[in-house]
Parts: sequence; C-alpha cells; structure tokens
Amino acid sequence: MACGDGGQWLFGIRWSSRTGTQALGRGTLSQNLCVPYCAVGKRVNFRVSVRLFRPRVCFNGRTEFTRMARRLLGKPRPPVVATTETLAVPFEPGLGAGCP
Repeated sequence: MACGDGGQWLFGIRWSSRTGTQALGRGTLSQNLCVPYCAVGKRVNFRVSVRLFRPRVCFNGRTEFTRMARRLLGKPRPPVVATTETLAVPFEPGLGAGCP
C-alpha cells in the first residue's frame, strides 16, 4: 500500500490474526523524509503494527475491511512521521470485485 505521491509505503505485512471484525499484523513503513525536499529526500524504514477493522459485506458477498490503523513500533521516531494513523481504505469502483 502506498500514498498518492509515493512518499509512504507499507509493505511486508505478516498477519498474526484475523476475525470477522479485525485483522492484526506487523510490517514495515517506508517514509520519504522530504529533506531538503521530496524529490531528493532520504527514505527511512520503521517497524509498524497494522490493524484492519470496520468490516462491510460487499455486493459479491465478500467481507472487506474499510479502515486501517498503523502504529510505529520502537524508536527513533522523526517528527515528520505520525506515531499513529487511521485511514479509510479505498476501493476501486467498477472492477467487478469487492466493494464499489
């Protein structure tokens, strides 16, 4: 998963549990620190915990989580990277699978 400008990537998630209401895992957040500006900024990696939650049943009967929360684990934590963050998970409309 990546943000729109590629400044932040979440990858290597290893899921430790999944229930009907949430999924828990750990992975790596790669963040461009954008110093002095994003085009030449240094990329640093952080260990993170990830939680998917707020499930909904899609038109195809599949259950998908609509929210993702991530939390940095360990230190150091530069001020440009939020320690915790919760996001709405986007869906791709019109692909015929998943939630529109």
